[in-house]
Amino acid sequence: MMNHRNLNIDLCNWVDEQQLDWCIATYSVCGQRSIPVNAFSQLLHTGLSRLNRKVFGNAHKRYGKQLKRIAVPGGDPLTGTYIHYHLLIEKPPHLDLTTFNEYADTTWRETLKAAFPIHHAVTGEVWMESYLGSSKHYLFYTIRAESPILGYGVNKIDWDNSYLSPFHS
Repeated sequence: MMNHRNLNIDLCNWVDEQQLDWCIATYSVCGQRSIPVNAFSQLLHTGLSRLNRKVFGNAHKRYGKQLKRIAVPGGDPLTGTYIHYHLLIEKPPHLDLTTFNEYADTTWRETLKAAFPIHHAVTGEVWMESYLGSSKHYLFYTIRAESPILGYGVNKIDWDNSYLSPFHS
């Protein structure tokens, strides 16, 4: 049987070894009382695709260039506690943090506007900051147990919205 604790530690150590300019980001939806985690995951996938196109242009489609990231849902769907996503995401070297945050926020709002065209009250935001500490400490925080539905550890990570080249083909 696989030891999840060792896998969690290995992933967190790998993240720290990457020598990337990691940012921490929180993606949220406002004005929607509750949104199922799987629906939020699909919205996040669309939003991240838009962000990759904005950051990398044609290289995203042509060569599959993407931002490295680990996406982890937060909150508790059972109690209706604020569902959101934590991301540990690579800041592109050609953008400053303010511009990158504006790109992420704009593409997220565009995604929500397209998904909820009638519900003008549904908005969202992306909060982002540079992470100067150990990335693994932030990752340990995000993969902690919050809800039995979301799980914990590497099982909590939304692998469909994460990209960790060279692990991805």
